[in-house]
Amino acid sequence: MNIVNPIWDSFMMRFFTKEERATAVALRNFSWTTTFGIGQLIGGKIFDLSLVMPFFITGILYGFSMIAFWILFSKEE
Repeated sequence: MNIVNPIWDSFMMRFFTKEERATAVALRNFSWTTTFGIGQLIGGKIFDLSLVMPFFITGILYGFSMIAFWILFSKEE
């Protein structure tokens, strides 16, 4: 799990000039932190309502992702 960010950063950095790289990494980190924080806030609100509901929501979203994956890649071999 710890190797993902350095590999992703290396892949992403090849699209930017040396002058742009610091800004690109800062924006990537900002977007990750912001969306992670929003997700934690929403998750906390859902847990306040029920301790079971987040698991049902996760299962439904996982089911939707499997269906979407199957539809999008059904013609691939």
